[in-house]
Amino acid sequence: YSSLSHEFGFLNGDGEFTKLVASSDINNKDHHPSAEFEWAFRTSNGAVFSSDGDANNGRDHMVTYAIYDETDSLIAAVLFFEDWAGAGSDWDYNDFSVMLTLAPTPQAALLGLAGFGGLGLAASRRRR
Repeated sequence: YSSLSHEFGFLNGDGEFTKLVASSDINNKDHHPSAEFEWAFRTSNGAVFSSDGDANNGRDHMVTYAIYDETDSLIAAVLFFEDWAGAGSDWDYNDFSVMLTLAPTPQAALLGLAGFGGLGLAASRRRR
């Protein structure tokens, strides 16, 4: 839908673009950004647009949709981007899209198990 190629990633707190995936990539990527970031993409002509409309001269270049399963649990988000600004833009948000799926992290499960183990130890000490 676009004559430009794209790279999807994020801008860190310093405004530096980090690429996660390019429009030519067809695979999954895992990444754990720092606490302060915003979604962004870069076009082949060097323009960078972020999820923050204020950073894009007051124009939103991203539309987000949440996807829920039959139990109303959030399972994914789809981000749609517009890659052109100004009078020539069609503002159809179909130039680049990314689906972000939610996956449990092993660290969170491990911390949960460690927490339950700690509760068990505390309970056994209390009985003594």
